[in-house]
Amino acid sequence: MEAIYTDEVITIAHYPELNTLSGNWNNCQNPDQYISGIKNFKEAFYKTQPKNTFWDHQDFQLPLNDYLQKWTDSFLHQPLAKEGFHGKVGINVGHNMASAFSLDQLYEQGKYPMNFRFFKNKELAFNWLAKSQYEAKHLKVPDIHFKENKNGKVELALEIAAEEFHEYVTLFKQMLQNRKFSISHAQYFYMLTDREREILKMVIKGLSNAEIADQLFISVETVKTHRKNILAKLNCRNACELTNFKVFFSI
Repeated sequence: MEAIYTDEVITIAHYPELNTLSGNWNNCQNPDQYISGIKNFKEAFYKTQPKNTFWDHQDFQLPLNDYLQKWTDSFLHQPLAKEGFHGKVGINVGHNMASAFSLDQLYEQGKYPMNFRFFKNKELAFNWLAKSQYEAKHLKVPDIHFKENKNGKVELALEIAAEEFHEYVTLFKQMLQNRKFSISHAQYFYMLTDREREILKMVIKGLSNAEIADQLFISVETVKTHRKNILAKLNCRNACELTNFKVFFSI
């Protein structure tokens, strides 16, 4: 390991054997500290020209808002992409899942997406960075424990293999997104009639107007009218947007 830079916010080091530049957050509690750390990391990147990068977020507690995500994408990811960086990004996350989800959004949905993966163990992260490809394993049903707290809430605990951590972060993110969508769009969904919900479910399954008409013993024109009404009630522009409402069905 070669030390590159350190201050109260971030420690930056280069691992020649992995050709990886690492950033270890020492103290990042506000946007100014975050921006300062990223600027120093970018400078070190140009000096070392690493193949991969690694971020230690064990003590990182700052969820990145929309502004910081866009800033990081334009200030760091865009220049790196133009320089030809197509390496891996390993992220060792801490206990703040809001921070992890904001990082996921940055790396996955940014204009310059990166090949990233979450870890809860630095050794596993470095093993992944050392491999040319990562062979994903099939997820096993985890051991789940729960207990009821005095405040009426139920606490769930899952026991998973450390190497499966990234997959479960992805699953939880999707679950929370679905939950958020179902809450915000429930009022629109329940405006549909029983027949419209039936047709919506068929549309989401990919059935054509003719197939829906045949199964429901109605005309194709009637199906088209129902679909038009469904789009209007759900404030959707096309069938692709309707698929978001699959969260209301057990499909």
